[in-house]
Amino acid sequence: MLQKWKKHEKFLVVAVFIVIAVFGAYFVFREVSFGVDTTLDGVQYRIGDPSYVERVTVKMTGIYKSYLFKDSSFYGAIEISNREFTSQYMASITFNGDYSYLTYYDYGKKSDKVAETGIVATPIVLGQVSAGKNFKQILITVFDDFAEPKGTGWSMKSGMVIVAPATTRSEAVKIAENLAGGSSILKKVKSWG
Repeated sequence: MLQKWKKHEKFLVVAVFIVIAVFGAYFVFREVSFGVDTTLDGVQYRIGDPSYVERVTVKMTGIYKSYLFKDSSFYGAIEISNREFTSQYMASITFNGDYSYLTYYDYGKKSDKVAETGIVATPIVLGQVSAGKNFKQILITVFDDFAEPKGTGWSMKSGMVIVAPATTRSEAVKIAENLAGGSSILKKVKSWG
């Protein structure tokens, strides 16, 4: 009888271990997703130019997917009030840590490479995006022609920045400093003001 119980005991221990392992794997590798539908009032400003501040509205709608051991992603739209092309189709975002690139496709313009690629849209990379937890805050470094050499991207000394939610430049600077910490590139910015 004792030997029979030991067999059952071993079986029970193995079965419990398997159940725990399966549930553990489920919670470790599962996707956590939630809907994003928010509109934030924000500020666009240029680093190093305290005279330039423009109010903007950032509307975000879509699905955010987060994983424990995989890059998070966002599928949807991020529209910015002072940039008409952001109402065009937006490519899905895969975050590399806390940041990614924000790319739109303008179907109103023909690509120079239609013959090569068959693509009938022009991609527009607005810049680098970093979003706070649950998309309650957002930082966009806007690629523009003020970078040196011209047209190459974004300047840490005079780059254009969109930050929301913020109503003043000083609020925007604080949020930018906070959100930039997740990017190995953006945390090198000496002053967000």
